[in-house]
Amino acid sequence: QEGVFSGFKARYSFEVAKSIYGDCGSNVSSSDYGIIMSPNFPLNYEGPTRGMASKTCNWYVNVRPNHKILLNFEFFAVEGDPTSRGCPAAVVRLWNTVGAPDSSVPIELCGEKPPTDKWQYMADSNHLRISFISADKSVGANGFKAVWTEIADPSGPCNEFRCTKSQFCIADKLRCNKVNNCGADDYSDEENCVVAEQMDWVLNGVLGGVSCSVF
Repeated sequence: QEGVFSGFKARYSFEVAKSIYGDCGSNVSSSDYGIIMSPNFPLNYEGPTRGMASKTCNWYVNVRPNHKILLNFEFFAVEGDPTSRGCPAAVVRLWNTVGAPDSSVPIELCGEKPPTDKWQYMADSNHLRISFISADKSVGANGFKAVWTEIADPSGPCNEFRCTKSQFCIADKLRCNKVNNCGADDYSDEENCVVAEQMDWVLNGVLGGVSCSVF
């Protein structure tokens, strides 16, 4: 019969109010870089506790004015497939400009990143919000590991370290910290570091073997 429809079925639940960070997460500021990982990484993340609809982690990253935030996913394996069935069980959401009029439309990520793929994102400002949500239908996966780095405004001069390939300008002290801060496929901030480490070892060894007498 025309005009007759089957209606709808919905489920609701009462949950305890959470902080802006959700079940985990934090506010990150006053730093040049950081590493954000899904809960339990590299082991599987878990879904919400029984009776809860979802589990949420919110990270708020803030860097200095006139800087932006580079986010590079080194590993990513989250349930779902954005090209077919979507991300109903778990999802990572990126708000490139927190508080902007269009900040309510995040980038949504799920699926698995092949080792050779480059997954990196540049925030539009010096603020970035990263959310990880797992629903009650989640069965778990390895999750993700991401490195965020403070990048000087590309339109200005670089008074610190200029990455060779990406041309990003990062803090000098990030060189040789055993973390890739120049972005995907650019390891120039970790090059020519072995010599310095060997020299430190030699100097420590030489000085450690010298006995001194005070008269």
